[in-house]
Amino acid sequence: MHEKLVLDNGVRIVFEKIPHVRSASVGVWVQSGTRNEPAELNGVSHFIEHMVFKGTKTKSASDMARVMDSIGGQVNAFTTKECTSFYLKTLDYHLQTGLDILREKRGMHIVCIAHAVPVTFDPPDADPYQKYNIKLHKRAAALWTEWAEMLLFLNYRAKVISGENGGKGKAIGKGEHVIYTQERPAYLAKSRWPLPESINIGHDKTWQAFHDALNEASEGEYRK
Repeated sequence: MHEKLVLDNGVRIVFEKIPHVRSASVGVWVQSGTRNEPAELNGVSHFIEHMVFKGTKTKSASDMARVMDSIGGQVNAFTTKECTSFYLKTLDYHLQTGLDILREKRGMHIVCIAHAVPVTFDPPDADPYQKYNIKLHKRAAALWTEWAEMLLFLNYRAKVISGENGGKGKAIGKGEHVIYTQERPAYLAKSRWPLPESINIGHDKTWQAFHDALNEASEGEYRK
C-alpha cells in the first residue's frame, strides 16, 4: 500500500515499498502541462521537456544515456495536459547512479527521508553501545552514507535528568527540533558543506534557520 507525505512547502511525496521487487522507480511530476499554455505558446511544455534532455554543464545527452544504458536503466519524460514528468527506473542497487542522472538533467537537489533506529555496536576494545543509524539494510546504509552530500540527524532538543539511585535517566524538553550535522557517539551524521555542528529549528515549520545556514554555506548560491 502506498503512503503519502505532504511537506510544509506543499510538495507531495508518494512512495510504496514492494519487498519482492528488485527494481526502483523515481519520478518528479511538475503540475504544469499543455492546458497551462497560452495560445501563442502552444507546444512549449513539450518543447521544454525535450530541452531538459539536451545535456548539462558537465554531461552531454549521450554521456547520460550511456551511463543509464550501462546499468540497464531507463530515464525518460512525458508531457500531458495537466503535468510534466521526469522519471527513472533501474535495479535497486543502481538507484544512486540513476538519481545522479536525474539530478544533472533537472538541476535538482535529491532529498531522501529515512527513519533512524538504534543499532548496537560491539567493538573489541570497549563495551557495546547503541548509535542511531539509517533504517536500511547494512550495505544499503553504507552506500547512502557515502553517496550523500549531507546526512542530517533531526531530533528533539532535550535535557537528561539523572535517575534516582543510579536508575535510568529521563529526557525532558519543549518539543523543539534541532538538526545535527556532524557524527557523534550517539548518532550518525555528516555534511560536506561547511554547516554548524547543530542548527536550532525550534517550532518553526518553515525551517528558516536551516535554509539560512545552507545559503551562508553556499555563499548565497542556495537562494539564487
